[in-house]
Parts: sequence; C-alpha cells; structure tokens
Amino acid sequence: MNEAPDFLAPIPRPPAGSGFRRWRAALLWAVAGGAALGHWLFWYAPRERAAKPSPPFEQLLAGQGGWDRVLWLAHPHQNLGVVDRALGSLDDYLAELTRVAGLSSPELPRFGPFAIPPSSEIALGWSDDGARLFGAARVHRGVRLVARLAGRVAGNPWLSGGEVLRSSRTFRVRWDGPLWIVESGAIEPWPTTPESVRQGAAEPMLAEARLRRPIGALPAGRLRLARGQDGLEIRGGILPADAVAAGPAEAGGSTLRLDLPDLALWVAIADRGPIGGPGLFLLWEEQESLIPRVAVLQRGAGRTFRLPGESLFELLGKGGPELRLGWSVRGTDGRARREGLRIVPWLERNYPRPSGRGAWLAAAGRLAPRRAARVLNRLAGDLRKFPLAPRHDLDRLEASARLLAPLADCPRLTFEIWRDPDGVLARLCPAPEAQALQLDLSTEEDSEIDEAPQVR
Repeated sequence: MNEAPDFLAPIPRPPAGSGFRRWRAALLWAVAGGAALGHWLFWYAPRERAAKPSPPFEQLLAGQGGWDRVLWLAHPHQNLGVVDRALGSLDDYLAELTRVAGLSSPELPRFGPFAIPPSSEIALGWSDDGARLFGAARVHRGVRLVARLAGRVAGNPWLSGGEVLRSSRTFRVRWDGPLWIVESGAIEPWPTTPESVRQGAAEPMLAEARLRRPIGALPAGRLRLARGQDGLEIRGGILPADAVAAGPAEAGGSTLRLDLPDLALWVAIADRGPIGGPGLFLLWEEQESLIPRVAVLQRGAGRTFRLPGESLFELLGKGGPELRLGWSVRGTDGRARREGLRIVPWLERNYPRPSGRGAWLAAAGRLAPRRAARVLNRLAGDLRKFPLAPRHDLDRLEASARLLAPLADCPRLTFEIWRDPDGVLARLCPAPEAQALQLDLSTEEDSEIDEAPQVR
C-alpha cells in the first residue's frame, strides 16, 4: 500500500502544558526585567529625591569635628543627575563657575565609572584655609561590594582604601561598613555614638549646609534646601513670619516685591552702621547707550553701590543725585532716575529697616535670568567694538551670560537675609506671582512726581 504524502500527515500535538510553560517563562522574564528596571529607576536614575541625614551625618552637621563648612547631599547621584540634565553638563558648568569666580578646586579621581559614589547620602567638610578636608558617603550595597573588589584587583586605593596623592595633596581613603570615607589633614574621629543622636531635620530635604562663621551677609548656622509650596527653597534660622517682630515685618516678612517692567536685577543691602539706611541697585534690560540703564538708591548718608561709569558721570556733572523723602537717587539716564524717584515712597513705607523693634532686612535681591543674560551679552558685544576694552572683563561678561543661559526658563531667583533674629530665605525658580508690584503714590506727604522731579 502506498504511504500518504508527508504534507497529509497529521500535525503532532505539543505535549500537554508546554504552551503554559512558554508563557510562564516569558512572564518571569518580563517580571525580572521590570523589577530590574524599577530597581534602577528608584535607586540610580536621575530624579529629585529627598531624605533625612542619618545620625552620624547629623552629628557632622551639628558641629562635630570643628569644620568651618559642611555640605550634606541626599542621594547625590540622582539629585545631581537632574541638575546635570538641566545644565547640559554639571562638570562643565562648575568649571565655568569656578573660573569666573576665580576659585580653585582639588582634582579628584572618579569612583569607578561614576563621578561620585552612588549613595543614599554624602557629606563634605573643610576648613576655611583648605588644610583639612573630609568626605563620607553611604554607598549602596551592590556598588560597594563591586567597588571594593575592583579596587583590590586593580590596586586602586581610591576604591579599596589606602593613600592617594592628587594635586600635591595626600588623601587617606578607608571603608567603615557602608561608609566610604576620605580624609586629608588633621581629622577628628568619625562619630561613633549614632544611637544617641536624633534626626535634626523635621522633614526630608535635598541638601543642607552648615557655616561655622558668617560669609558676607550670610549668617552662620544651618541652611536647608527642600521643595516648598512655591518651588525649591533654601531656608535657615528664624524668619520674620515665625518671630514676634515689629513694623513692616509684622505683615509676614515676605520678599520685597520690586518687579518693575523690564527689570533684570535688583539688589538691596542694609546695615546698622554709618550708612544710615539701605542701598539699592537696579538694572534694567533696556538701554539707550553703551552703559546699561541703572539706578542706585541710598537711604541716608554713605554709598552702598556705585553706578557703572560713575566717575565719568561725575566728571560730566550728570547722573544725580536727586533727593526724595531722605533717599538719594542716581541713574545712568533720566528714565532710570525717574523710576528710582517714583518708587521711593513705596520703599519708605515698606522696607524693613533697622529700628531696634524686631526683624529687619539685611540683604535681598531678585534676578530674572533671561533678561540678565541678554544685558550681559549686549554689553559684551558693545565693548568688543572698542579695541582697548580689557579682554579679561569681556570674557567674564560672556561667561556670566553662559552661566545664566540654562536658567532662561526660570522666571526669577530671589533671596532675603534677615537680622534680629538671623534668617535666610531663597527661592529658586518659583511659580509666577499672581500680582505685580502696585505703587501707591496717593498720600498727601508723597504727592506726584513731576517730569523733572526734584522732590524734597
């Protein structure tokens, strides 16, 4: 008998349950891949992630070790990864910033493939003279094991522990359980009694700094970076809203809202000393000549700020000052002087000055990054037309504009520093304000400003 062709032969059935096994294997691989991806996203991918300092790091922030300055970061590889994406390259940005500021930083090797150790927290401490340095990171377990093994195999003391010579400086590297510790100079022992220390931060935060001594107007103490209701905020000390204060601070101690049209920057400084009152520097984006449009206001005697090219203005007999309500106003053009004179009554009523009756504003400011960058670029371009313009100054102007460029979408940066008691508040790119500054010039004492104001 002839056999049936092969294509007519019945198709053999797969063994019972083999389809389920294939789907189960695929499902297990999908779950494993999803778990790995989730683990990477949670522990390593760039994202904003707050935390509280663990007890030994809290001791460091509380003052143990006698460090002049301490900086603590939560999940640095993730939070700094967000900053890196926003700035294009954090390394390049910091290099540009240190160059413009005239600072230097030690060159440190990388932590294997990472610029900084993947860790839940990291802290740096240093002395003002730079002779003593300290760093500690709570490294993630998997990275810790691989790093120590790779360091031993490759003979790399930066990973395994030992001495490292870098930039004519010796660093001592060691491991203490999950802590990777780097020291240089005379160092006190790392805190050994963490169980007796409570958490210092009431809420999780992104970073914290501690200053043993004031830096300029910035007071000594602890500063915390966290996300508030109005965006990222840096807070420290006691702010007027939390203290019993007299005068203007009773209104809540909000930022001095000075938002004139086209204003790129304003800065205010006050003191108890002989200047007699606060001084303000105002810079507009618009300009009618080579010199930017600037107004400088001063309450009482002295001069806190100077106009750009002020010596030339004085030589030509221009630039002011004009007086109103105890304030002197100088400007690079008539419009700047008029704007300065126009806001004097509002400042006289609302600026929290030293009075001995509670909190007062020692320093404050507001920067519109996009406007300020345009001012700097335009000024650098105008100055480059003059062959005798100092090259160093031109480079700094252009570099400052480049530093502001990544912040172009940020509406503003604000800060305020208070005294009696000390307090610090800075807002980084907060949401737009609901209402712009309203200047009330209706009181009989103030009257209206004439076209050529020479009031009081």
